[in-house]
Amino acid sequence: MATSTELTEITGRIIKSKKYSHLSQQTIHRIVEWAAVRFNKLKEIEDNSRKKLHQVYGAYMQVYTPKVFSEFTGAGDLNNDDLKTVCKNILLRHNSTKERMGFIDDFYAAIHSAIPSAQKIIDIGCGFNPFSYPWLATHLGQIEYAGFDIDVLLTEMMNNAWKQVGLPVSVQYNDVFFGLPGHTENDVLFFLKFFPCLEQQEKGISAKIFNAVKSNAFVVSFPSVSLTGKNKGMRENYDGFLNQLTAGMNLHSEYFDFPTERVYILKRAK
Repeated sequence: MATSTELTEITGRIIKSKKYSHLSQQTIHRIVEWAAVRFNKLKEIEDNSRKKLHQVYGAYMQVYTPKVFSEFTGAGDLNNDDLKTVCKNILLRHNSTKERMGFIDDFYAAIHSAIPSAQKIIDIGCGFNPFSYPWLATHLGQIEYAGFDIDVLLTEMMNNAWKQVGLPVSVQYNDVFFGLPGHTENDVLFFLKFFPCLEQQEKGISAKIFNAVKSNAFVVSFPSVSLTGKNKGMRENYDGFLNQLTAGMNLHSEYFDFPTERVYILKRAK
């Protein structure tokens, strides 16, 4: 069995790698501890920690640097349409948001039709989604948006970029394994293509997260095709998963289908 010192050393080596240097030590150490429960040899623990990090993070993220956000310099002077052009170039750099670009207007129009009185969005595991704000604002108005992600550098850069624009957008680090960010029953929580990644890290964790949600309305989506473009009955599988997840919670549910994503709007019954 690996010692705590050995696990800390593995965490240190992983965080020094270019691919995962953006993540917090807290998150990487959590994954290393996950691997240590399942493997005995130090090399196996490190190799499988890296595999798991790629599975839940690296596979979705293309290379980005501060230069990616350089177009945001002076973006506060842009109108919403020009801001969309800048944001689109950034959204195309993340596999998850890249898939959504073909139907992004319809996506937020559907959410607005189901939750017309939304006042604040809490976006869990946001990735590059804060740069969807111009489309969100087109349909929901300039409501407050707070994004949260495990990538420390990304959240810092995105938060700094949006400060230049002067819109009510903030982005911060959060790892839900250590608790959801603060929110109220009036906030709308987004879990966009989030739970599959969560379940890959710990089976059953999604139920714990769901039970901790205080909001009266939340948006949950699942991919309907894989990253390689295959449709393997994913809609049916995730439909069953969500039904299990929400059993006994007295929620009203409706969903909208898009080419690569199914979006569920969940509201607590009054």
